[in-house]
Amino acid sequence: MKAISLRIYRVLVLIPLLALVLSGSCHRVPELKAGIQINISHEVDAQPLRMDSIAYQNEAGNPYSVTRLEYYLSDFTFIRPDGSSERVELTHYCNPRKAESLHFDLEVTEGNYSALEFVLGIPAERNLSYTLPATSENINMSWPENMGGGYHFMKLEGHFIDNQQKEKGFAMHLGMNRWLVHIRLDHNMDFKGNQNPVGLSMNINEWFRNPHTYDFNIQGNYTMGIDSLMGKLSENGADVFTITSQ
Repeated sequence: MKAISLRIYRVLVLIPLLALVLSGSCHRVPELKAGIQINISHEVDAQPLRMDSIAYQNEAGNPYSVTRLEYYLSDFTFIRPDGSSERVELTHYCNPRKAESLHFDLEVTEGNYSALEFVLGIPAERNLSYTLPATSENINMSWPENMGGGYHFMKLEGHFIDNQQKEKGFAMHLGMNRWLVHIRLDHNMDFKGNQNPVGLSMNINEWFRNPHTYDFNIQGNYTMGIDSLMGKLSENGADVFTITSQ
């Protein structure tokens, strides 16, 4: 009798536990992933960027050209309407002279998102010398060891016509952890399946416009290692990108 009673007790205990397990498994819905293709383009106030041509004018009235543009984009965070988010950790090199660098893929959970955040540059925990693959691009983007090491966040170079009507070069270099550029773009995005293109366009003139009007004749035509100037670039960089399609 005792043995029978013990078996009955065990069954009575196991039945609700089994029901709980089955109930949980029945309501568990697997998360579906969506593939996203990020496509980068470059413009100057709605004009497509043409390299090596003094065809543009910045906010200060400086006629200029772009002969070099290299930068990193890192850590894309997709934000849902309820405030929750999904972050994709990566560092991607971009260069308009290298078409293959202007497209890359991400993956997030399917669903609706209301904003996108990312950084131009490399976050401090990864902005360390020799941490990126030793490609020629990454090696050329190295930041000098005697200035802290790590990598350039951006190299924007070209020529401009100064106030004496002479052609001069400029080099807007940005680096060092405190000058990481934080970007947030509010935009409704609905991701399903594997084909979800997101276009990002960089307006070069925004580097020289807001909140600081940057004049090559006044602020200078070289920024590397100059905190006051890299600070202006970093703050101006917050709105250099817009989402052009989804």
